Amino acid sequence: MKTSSIKTMIQIGMLSVVGYITISILVMFFYHGGDMFDLNRSTYNFFGSFLSDLGRMHGFSGVTSYTTGIIYGIGLGFMGIGTILFFWAHQYLVPKTIAIVKHGATIVGIITGIGYIGIACTPWDIVPKTHLFFVFTGFISFSICCLLMFIIVIKDSSYPTIFGYIYLFLCLWNLTYVLFMIYGPDSREPAGRIVQATAQKIVIYTQSALTIYCAYGAVQVSNKRKEKLIGQTGIS
Repeated sequence: MKTSSIKTMIQIGMLSVVGYITISILVMFFYHGGDMFDLNRSTYNFFGSFLSDLGRMHGFSGVTSYTTGIIYGIGLGFMGIGTILFFWAHQYLVPKTIAIVKHGATIVGIITGIGYIGIACTPWDIVPKTHLFFVFTGFISFSICCLLMFIIVIKDSSYPTIFGYIYLFLCLWNLTYVLFMIYGPDSREPAGRIVQATAQKIVIYTQSALTIYCAYGAVQVSNKRKEKLIGQTGIS
């Protein structure tokens, strides 16, 4: 694959994360379906509502929320596609990496993207069990993918090691959150819901920021390899 194509796919992955974060924040200002413990609330409860509540087709109050739900789903679905492209591009960005690790990261990265798309297509208020399945699929597969990316980066002398350790952090960060979702405070209780919803935003926004930085690093690696290729052959 041409280095320009690799770079483009990575950039799409980066933009998809930026797009999702931007859309999720904007949708918060227009969501008006209340929350679990305040059905008549007219605004989104940042600390007491999950991001998945933005994707609901009907608010807790019973009012329809198709517009915000669909827009949020589009943003999340776009990030899923971007995630697939991002990890697909890496198998060409690190051609000398151990094949099983490289292809493993690609496959699990694709599963992660499918998980995000699945979350977007299964509103929490309509198909909760399927939605939750895709939530765990996305988090767990992303953690595995980050572990494999850590190995890839550490083994590649031309790839700055800082990004490897960021991937390792993301792996542990997400796995810790998965355990917190399972064994942490009960989100069906007011206090527990605040803790869980706030933790979710901290985890996802931290993950998003670091993923954007890793994408930036991947673009820089792509640029350096293109320059090296041009220097050796005169072509890109």
